[in-house]
Amino acid sequence: MNDESWANGIVGNYGPSDVEATLTDIRADWPTHVARFAPRMFARNADAAQIAWAASEMSMAAPEAMASFWASMASQDFRGALARITQPMLVIGGAESQVYPDRATEFVAHTAPKGERVVISGAGHVPHLEAPDAFFNHVEAFVRAQRRPEIKSGGVGP
Repeated sequence: MNDESWANGIVGNYGPSDVEATLTDIRADWPTHVARFAPRMFARNADAAQIAWAASEMSMAAPEAMASFWASMASQDFRGALARITQPMLVIGGAESQVYPDRATEFVAHTAPKGERVVISGAGHVPHLEAPDAFFNHVEAFVRAQRRPEIKSGGVGP
């Protein structure tokens, strides 16, 4: 969310005054809200069938649960906590996101002490859906780079 100290939240300068309108919209007609929002989750040139699938899946959620979820997300601000995260962090964003500006993932990755940023071209806010192979390859490479051979499982340890 955007405010006087942060302009890297949801595009369109979405701010505190917009939250209540969004909650009212979600509660009044969740399927219509989804129909408007789902296309914005994807890059502008995204596959229409994939958008329709996502909208169909999202529409099955309970409106009140989604309103509660949105209210909770809108009230949280973890920017101050990022600098205290000592574990390696992979931040993946889509270059064509219509939800958050590129500066948002850049901020997260650069603020976290061990943050690493990947931008997937041609993807929007949901690169795991739009470019699953690229997304997986980046996650796999990141996990492999963190691998600790001295741990019997080979997994990432503390």
